[in-house]
Amino acid sequence: MIRQALICFLKGYKFVVMDVPLLFEGPMHKIMQKIVVVHCDEENQIQRLMLRDSLAESEARARIQAQMPIEEKRKRATHPVDNNGDIEETKKQIHRIIDEFEASWLPVFIRAGIFTVIIALCLPVIKIFI
Repeated sequence: MIRQALICFLKGYKFVVMDVPLLFEGPMHKIMQKIVVVHCDEENQIQRLMLRDSLAESEARARIQAQMPIEEKRKRATHPVDNNGDIEETKKQIHRIIDEFEASWLPVFIRAGIFTVIIALCLPVIKIFI
């Protein structure tokens, strides 16, 4: 995933979306600049999980209890998205985040810094052949 993200970065993409359900359970969150967490209350989560995976309520609750609490994930997010409402409200929140990411100049500055370092490292070698 990191290699693919780096390739996208070098190709000029402004941002890359990674779907990582257990992001905070491992070290990967430490290298993420922005983290979007889509959350809803536990009852909605249970109902949606039961419907999606054909689970009994006890199985859905057990699955949720096996994970980091959603409230903790929400607190760690740079961009929490409340998914308790209808799909249109969730889409509006996501579009606002996309607009913010698209407007950011930070990827351009990072890319310029990386290319400056690469050129500075290669310049002595280039001078040999000139």
